[in-house]
Amino acid sequence: IINIDKHIKRIAISMSGGVDSTILSYLYCKEIKEKKLDVKILPVTWRRPYPEDNPKTWNITHAKKVIDAIQLLLDVDNIYEDHFIFYPMHSTQPLTEEQEYKEWNRLQEICVNKGCDIFVYGSTTNPPLQVMKQLDLVEHRQVHRDKETPREDTYIKYNPFGNADKKCLRDLYDQHNLLDTLFPLTRSCEGDTQWTRNYVLECGTCWWCKERYWAFGKPR
Repeated sequence: IINIDKHIKRIAISMSGGVDSTILSYLYCKEIKEKKLDVKILPVTWRRPYPEDNPKTWNITHAKKVIDAIQLLLDVDNIYEDHFIFYPMHSTQPLTEEQEYKEWNRLQEICVNKGCDIFVYGSTTNPPLQVMKQLDLVEHRQVHRDKETPREDTYIKYNPFGNADKKCLRDLYDQHNLLDTLFPLTRSCEGDTQWTRNYVLECGTCWWCKERYWAFGKPR
């Protein structure tokens, strides 16, 4: 899954503190350490400022937790650079798909200007249609995740998980003995304050919780 070209010296990795980006970042760090590569990672977290109680504002906290955990698990302290927090355009409403696309492109340009050779992110495919029907996930799914996506979207952007669903990631966590160490630190839930006790617990009912339970069989 992970193959770092010789010309790459600096990698920007989108990190949300979720299942996908956490195992992705772990695998890159592991590759760099084991092959003794002269490569640095710039961890990037997207922070949506509106509304203030949006669950995604907690991405920064969870991303920092998994970054620290990965460094301890792999015994590395010189691969990650300072955590970069990206603030997209201000809006009192959720961004439209077109606005999200433009902001992602702006983020990638910023990372290139910071000297990164590639922008890496983890985005899996949706569960099989029959599973989504059983779990009532069809209506609010991200439609673009229904299909496999190319591993290289552009010359600078790379998604290693474009042809895998969450159960494939569960196998990766298991293969690297991370189900009881790194996985519990990740968060997928996007339930609001009322259902999560101010984001302490998972709501168990949002789209992302249902997908996580389907793949891993447990919230943490």
